[in-house]
Amino acid sequence: MAKTATSKSGSRRARASRKDPRAVARSCLCRCGDERLASGGSDGKIKLWPKDGTREPVVLSHGSPVWALAVLKDGRLASGGEDGMIKRWLVDEQKLISALCLRAGRNLTKDEWARYIGPDAPWQPGCRDLPSNWRTPNP
Repeated sequence: MAKTATSKSGSRRARASRKDPRAVARSCLCRCGDERLASGGSDGKIKLWPKDGTREPVVLSHGSPVWALAVLKDGRLASGGEDGMIKRWLVDEQKLISALCLRAGRNLTKDEWARYIGPDAPWQPGCRDLPSNWRTPNP
């Protein structure tokens, strides 16, 4: 049975329960610039599927059901969701590594690398332009 929910603005919309056989699973799909596929769905997750299709996808959390995905000119992925938010994601691995290096001010540990870049990508020092006396933290 569908339930009715009232939003903060006072508008009403039907919301299907999980037991409702009429519940609709929403999904969207787009191709990233590096030939990977990105999918988004009613679970609020964005999945970046590897090109070879043999590994698990990288999962990003939009925070609400994802209604739309688009690749922007700068290579970032944009997601639009039921929450009315449009979020932009760095999905290019080298740009992500550079951004994380800048934010952390150091090379990532192996655990951080696995979390943010992915466990299948071999660890490498991402902050290549740091002085030669720079030390990479141990995991």
